[in-house]
Amino acid sequence: MHELSIAESILNAIQAELDQRPGTHALKVGVRIGSMAAVDAGSLQFCFDSIVRDSEWEPLQLEIILAPAERLCNRCNEKFVVLDFNPVCPRCKLQVKTRLSFLVFNISQASTPQEVYIGVVMSSKNITTQ
Repeated sequence: MHELSIAESILNAIQAELDQRPGTHALKVGVRIGSMAAVDAGSLQFCFDSIVRDSEWEPLQLEIILAPAERLCNRCNEKFVVLDFNPVCPRCKLQVKTRLSFLVFNISQASTPQEVYIGVVMSSKNITTQ
């Protein structure tokens, strides 16, 4: 179950951001998962909740947004959604390269007395999976 290591990587990314902002804590983290990322959203939610429960992270919440696998054809500039793991441009039939799509897009962070929103902190390039 690689979702457990992904959940741990999300928490590591949050901690790295919080280390730069002493005296604050994270309330909510949002992730966007592409349909071709081979990540089960339900399993990721379960693993994340299991790690956070009864820890210093509580009451941190995970918000998951599932995103379609959109591609842009290099030949004809057609933007299309990949269906059935078939990344072929519907217009010119060019095979378009695919990539993982997984991104932590925001962290809602509490500091007295306001929330701060942190931008992108992690992409599929630095997710550790086993």
